[in-house]
Amino acid sequence: MTGWKRVHGVPGGAITAIAVGPGTDDERICLAGTLVGLFRSTDGGESWTPTYAGLRSPFVRSLALSPTFASDGIAAVGTSESGLHLSYDHGTTWQRHEFWSAHPSINAIAFSPTFDTDDTIVAATTTHGVYVSTNRGRSWNGIDSGLPEAEITALALSPSFEADSFIVVGIAGHGLWKSESGGETWIRVDGPQATSDVVALAFTNNDHSENILVAGYENEGLYVSIDRGTSWTDTGTGLSGNGINDLIAVRGMTSSGQVIAAQADGSIISTDNPLNEWHSLKGPDQEDHVLAIAAWTDNDDLHLMAGTYDEGILRTTNSGDQWLASNTGLVARPILCQAIHPSGLSMLIGTAAGDVVTTSDGGKNWMTGTTDIADEPITALAISPLFDRDAFGTAVVGTHARHTIDGGKTWIPFDTLPPDAAITSTSISPLGADSFTTALGGPGGMLLISDDRGASWTHIEETFMGATIAAIAFSPTFHDDSVILAAAIAHDASIVYRSADRGQSWEAYVQATDVFPWLSLAFLLGNGTDDATFAFATGSDVYFPHDGPEQHRNVAYVHGPDTAVRGLQAIRSSDGTTCYVAATSAGLFRSSAPQRGWQEVAEPLSGHPIQAIDAIAADDGTYQLVVSTINGEIWTGSLDTSSSAS
Repeated sequence: MTGWKRVHGVPGGAITAIAVGPGTDDERICLAGTLVGLFRSTDGGESWTPTYAGLRSPFVRSLALSPTFASDGIAAVGTSESGLHLSYDHGTTWQRHEFWSAHPSINAIAFSPTFDTDDTIVAATTTHGVYVSTNRGRSWNGIDSGLPEAEITALALSPSFEADSFIVVGIAGHGLWKSESGGETWIRVDGPQATSDVVALAFTNNDHSENILVAGYENEGLYVSIDRGTSWTDTGTGLSGNGINDLIAVRGMTSSGQVIAAQADGSIISTDNPLNEWHSLKGPDQEDHVLAIAAWTDNDDLHLMAGTYDEGILRTTNSGDQWLASNTGLVARPILCQAIHPSGLSMLIGTAAGDVVTTSDGGKNWMTGTTDIADEPITALAISPLFDRDAFGTAVVGTHARHTIDGGKTWIPFDTLPPDAAITSTSISPLGADSFTTALGGPGGMLLISDDRGASWTHIEETFMGATIAAIAFSPTFHDDSVILAAAIAHDASIVYRSADRGQSWEAYVQATDVFPWLSLAFLLGNGTDDATFAFATGSDVYFPHDGPEQHRNVAYVHGPDTAVRGLQAIRSSDGTTCYVAATSAGLFRSSAPQRGWQEVAEPLSGHPIQAIDAIAADDGTYQLVVSTINGEIWTGSLDTSSSAS
């Protein structure tokens, strides 16, 4: 594959966690967690590169660095559904660690302040309580005896942990709990009379008392304790917002240290004494809230990074006097689906934020369309083969069907569908005799077909055993062979059904016993295509034709059992070679003989999670690939389908 070019990628996105290492700014290592993976900076946050190697989940919830990060290079990432990952090379590669065979979501991570001698790391989970490692992450044990069985929302270790073994946690619905035995026993703290959960905890040293504890609540703001949680004071003074999103302690700026809080109204406040007045570092911004903060000092200037809900990272190097975006290389706007016109010029891109982004010139210029349903993800798209003339396309917005007749500027309901009709998939057939067919699929085996752009619908009588129609595909020669595929996901199997009469009758064609919430279909494109020849993928497996079109052999994996195959293309070249290209959570892979292995596509997409893929036939017999990365980039590249290229 050659000639790769990025044609779309808007910097910024939601930043869920930030961690900053020691050193000077021109060599300072920083990590930024997002909903689409982890980014790494080696210049104090001025520029970023994605770091995916070894991460099993793109959904980053928490970050922490060893106190001796400069020398030992140990960093920790807490993810959703895939547990804790540790890096031993300053965040370049990652290893997943299990808690007694479990990989729960990790809300918070804390290294012991004397990690260089006691090797202790503590992790707070959503479903499995609190875990501790005393050997730098090699093994873990639960330390939640006596704690309520609920989500651990916040975690902090005393600055004097080596001497006092003091840990405090926030628990959803159960307030604050503390341990003075390193987690062996716990008691509930008679804390503030707050109705919301603790979302952040921080210790700081103060001239008047050792180990001041600050607790940030989801709705009630900040409370301070100077007696290890026995009594609490509402800070109140200087707070403009009620809720807290993040809270950190910064040592080294003054003798007493500094506490910084990100508030729910988008503002950032700080103090050098939590019992006294707080002052503003950043004003409120209701349009873009701050979710995470990290700070360091340099020649008595406070340097601060703020991770926002939409605009990525903001950075100040002068104690908040000026804030600038710092997103070079950081694109974190999740793409969920795409639809590409056969010309390769018009493209529809669906995002997790509910936007449909379109281009009509191959990616030179882009426009964002609007739907009537705010903040619902775009999970499926289809584009008319006459898009340059009729500007028609379909979309699944949340669980609703929408369509456009103006090239993607606006997306509106079908008047012919019930307002509450649940839709999960959509597809549009290739062009035949100046017409095409539109399909919508939904739960309960619902499949609808329209030959008039949705002015009327035919409800397919086949029930598909009541399963959810997760994907629909029309044969490349549909108007000659009338072949449609429908992929149905049931509770115990994923089944591909085939119809050769425009949906009037169906047969269960191939079944996968492993059930995953995604499934992709790929008719064989190119010369000599058999109307029954297709491949499909679900989970980490690809099923492809073997010993005739009605026999599909399971290829165990494209890239291991933990790699999700999110998209698939199958192309037959003029020399009879079939080339399969798989979009996976570990990168883009190709093979001319899937049973003998797959090869990863080289840079610039090596290791990047790919969300969607399409192949566009060129006039010279080659194919142009259009791929969407999970973090929000669109790339195009040429594919050589000959066997010598594999």
